[in-house]
This record gives sequence, C-alpha cells and structure tokens, in this order.
Amino acid sequence: MKLKTLLAGAVLFCAAAAPCHAADAARHQAVQQMLDALRFDQTLDQMQAQMRQMLAQQFKNDLDREGCGPKPDCKQQAQAAFDKIQQEMAGYFSSPRLRRLMLDNIASFYETNFTADEIRQIAAFYQSPVGQKQLALAPQSTSSIMPILMQDMKANLHPRIQTLMEQLKQEQAH
Repeated sequence: MKLKTLLAGAVLFCAAAAPCHAADAARHQAVQQMLDALRFDQTLDQMQAQMRQMLAQQFKNDLDREGCGPKPDCKQQAQAAFDKIQQEMAGYFSSPRLRRLMLDNIASFYETNFTADEIRQIAAFYQSPVGQKQLALAPQSTSSIMPILMQDMKANLHPRIQTLMEQLKQEQAH
C-alpha cells in the first residue's frame, strides 16, 4: 500500500512538474529569441568597448595624476603599465567565460521576471522598425549621456567624496 501511495505521489508530482518544465522551456526559448532580436552579441560588444574605453581613460588619469617623480624612464614605465592594463582589460572583456556569464544572467533575469508571452512582446517590439531604431541609437544615447554624467560627477560627487576621505583620515589620525 505504501508503495502504491508513493508511486501515485511520484506520478502526480511529475504530472504537476511537466507543465512547469514546459513553461520554463517556452520562457527560455522566448528569451533566446528576444536576445536575438536585441542583437545581444553586438550590443554586448558595444557595451564592452565603451567600458574598456572608460576604464582605460580612468587608469590613464590615475597614472597621470600619480606623476612620474625623479626617475628619468618613469613615463616609459607608466606607458608600459598602461599598455599591460589595456591588454588585461581586452582579454577579460573578450573572454568566452564573461560572455557566457552575461548571457546566462540576462537570460535568468528575463526568465524570472517575465512570462513567455511578455518576453515575446518585448522581442516583437525590438523586431519592429521603432525597436530597431532604438537599438541603433542606444550607443549614441549612452555616448551622449556619459560625458555629461562624468562632468557632473566630477563637479558634484568628487568633492563630496574628497571631503569624506579627508574626514576619515582625520578620524583615523586621532
């Protein structure tokens, strides 16, 4: 009798789980179609190029700010260090591991937060002329916003952080 109850429970569990698995598979397939419509690989390449450029500029500024000091070959050493940093960043951003990590996480986000039908609607939008235009202009939008954001951060956030750092140094000195 216990075996029959256990078997019946297992059958019911499998029957109940099958629609969930089918829904998950449909959602996963919808996400893959949406990512294709979004030209995810191309978008990821653009995003990574912008991040590399921004990080490279930040590292270059840091190296320049540190100054060279008395060493005669300091500028050459700083440039060599900067070149190595750029090589490391290029390797990191072009790695298949990072691409898979990004793809898996974006897919998981959509699969968790949207139904298969909602994902299909998103994909349909990006396949439409307006969606294609939005995709085409997104890098320009980001490029136009970033300098403004960086300038504002330099004028408004950077002084606050410097003040906080000075306060922290003073607190640690006492």
